[in-house]
Parts: sequence; C-alpha cells; structure tokens
Amino acid sequence: MNQDIRDAHYSLANAYLNAGAHEVAITHFQKALEEDPDFLDGYHALALAYFGAHDVAAAETAVRSALKRDDTYQPARALLAALAPSVLVSAEQSDGSADSPTEAAPSPIDVHQEPKQTVPPPVESENQSETPPPADGERVETDIDKEKERGLAFLGTQQYPQAEAAFKKVIKANPHDPQAHYNLAQTYLETGALTSAKRTVEAALRISPSYAPAVELKKAMTYHIQQEKRQRRQQQLIRYLLPVVLLGVAVFCAIHFGVVSFPFLEKSPPALSIDTSLEDPRNNNGEIDAGETVRLKVTISNRGSAAKHLSVHLTPKTIGGVRYEVPKTPVTVKRNGFHTLRIPFTADKRARTRKVPITIQVLDKNQSVLATTARHLSIKGN
Repeated sequence: MNQDIRDAHYSLANAYLNAGAHEVAITHFQKALEEDPDFLDGYHALALAYFGAHDVAAAETAVRSALKRDDTYQPARALLAALAPSVLVSAEQSDGSADSPTEAAPSPIDVHQEPKQTVPPPVESENQSETPPPADGERVETDIDKEKERGLAFLGTQQYPQAEAAFKKVIKANPHDPQAHYNLAQTYLETGALTSAKRTVEAALRISPSYAPAVELKKAMTYHIQQEKRQRRQQQLIRYLLPVVLLGVAVFCAIHFGVVSFPFLEKSPPALSIDTSLEDPRNNNGEIDAGETVRLKVTISNRGSAAKHLSVHLTPKTIGGVRYEVPKTPVTVKRNGFHTLRIPFTADKRARTRKVPITIQVLDKNQSVLATTARHLSIKGN
C-alpha cells in the first residue's frame, strides 16, 4: 500500500465531490481504495459520492463494505440508517436471534392415561432482571449523527429543502454544534438566501469563533455580497443613464440628418483676425537698428469655430539687408481662442534706413486666405 497515493486520490476525490462532480469523485475514491482496501473513510466517502450520483444501491454496497471490515464504524452505520433504515435494523435483529426449537408433535391420546394437570406458567416477579434499554443520551447522539449524514447527503445531491430540514433537526437537538450551523449556512447560500446564510454562519462563529470552515465561508459571503452590491449599483447607473444616452443619440441623428435644426448648435466658420507688434528689447524704438535682432509678435484671434492646419505667410519673401524666417509648424486656433507666434528679424550692420511694407496672411490647408493684415517695417541704418 502506498499511503501517499491513497491520500492524494482521496483529497482529489473530496474536492470533486464538493464541486458536484460525482462521477470523477467516484473514480478517485475507487483508486484510493485500490491502494488501501481497508480504508474505512474511503468507503464512507465513496458511498456519499454514489448517493450524490443517485445510485442508492451502489451507495449501500460501499457502506456495507465498510461495515464488513468494522461493524462499529459509526459514520457508515449512520449513513446506512439514512439510506435504508430497515436494512440496518433487520441486520441487528438477525445477529442477536437464534433459531427456536421445533415443537414436538403431540403423541396419540391414551384413554387409560390419566390426564395431566396443566401447570400454569410461572409469574415473573417485578424485580426480575431485564435487558436495559439504551440510554437516552446514546439514542439522541445516534439520531443526531444520522440526521447530519442525511443532511450532508442531501446537500451533496442538491436536494436543498431536505438538507435544510435535516440540519435544523440537528441544531434543535444540539444548538451548540458549529458544524450544523455551518452546513445550514451552506444550504442557504446554495439557494440564494444570503440573509439567512449570513445569520447562520454568524451563529456558528459565536459558538466557535475559530471554526475555520465558518470563518472562510463568512469571508466568501462578504466578498459575494460586495460583488452583488456593486452589480446592483452598476445596473442602477445603467438604468438611469440609458435614457439619457438614447436621447442624446436621437438628438444627434436628428441634427445630423436634418430632421430638426438648432441654430445655437450649428457649426460656424472660423472668424480670424491678426494683430502685430514689434518687440525691441534693446532700444524699444519700434525700429530695426542696423545689426539688431527684433521679433515681430503675431497674434491670431478666432471668434468662430476651431481652425486647424493653419499656416502663416509673410510678403515680401525677402527684404534687402534683413533676414527673417516664418515658423512652418501648422497652427491650431481653438473656438473663441487665440494663438501667438513670434518672427525674428535681424538687420545687417550695413542696412539702409527705409520703411518696408509687409503683408501677413493666415491660410488654411487648402491655401485659402482666412485673415490678412498689413503694416510697415522701419529699418534704421548707420
């Protein structure tokens, strides 16, 4: 026997049994019993798996296999009593009974023989010893175990009303049994009665605060309840927002396809204007002195819809004795916004004094003029 292999199959089978995969659980219980044919817990668990698969006959066979090896194994006795109560009772009666002696046939009557006087049966005295009945405590304990096994069997086969009734009987007989409260909480949880499940698992923890299954179940229930609350909030949000979204879609479609019109929503073209000023940080005289660099500040304002992919052009393209370069980066001016750019101008040291007219234009991506302005650029030579 390899006990490690046996225990591995047994643990795996219990996991499948708890998950409701009875057929797979049966296979692993059988493999565990192949490793250890005297494994009483394995026979008992195999019987529960068969019962969960609705194979009562196979469940009884597995239980009897356990009792055949140890007729005092209480879990198997309780489960057999739950599966077929009459079978266990008749078996106990047959073990204690003996064949009664066959009565002799009456002999022929002898007419010459004096009749025998009938002797009355002796009267038993009140103090005569009798077989004492089982103690009440033992009977109650057996009944509790039986109901607990029945409840677990019903829970494993998803017969929740029967499981609930069985566990309630156990709790009524022993209100301080944390396992019974835990099993009843499991039953409530399977039927979706979260409030009852929470109340019952808390009762189990009041009896035994460190009872691990109840602690884990409460954690799982708390997470489940939080998830349900979150889902309800999301559903409420969707229920409130859906009409608003549908209304918005309807309005958009109506405007897009021209069914209705809203003047305040109609898209207006860009309305651009240009302002310029000369930034002369050295002399601040509004002129470009020979050998000096100044910057022409260009501010583009927009009172219409947003304008994108704009470019700024300046003419003339060249000015004698003056170097300048217009930024080539596309410009975007938001609705009711503005954009500022600066164009550096540098005069040569031999530049002549004069005034040069310049024109500044703002063009869109199709090279259409959206705004224009003109001014003079004063150059002061040496």
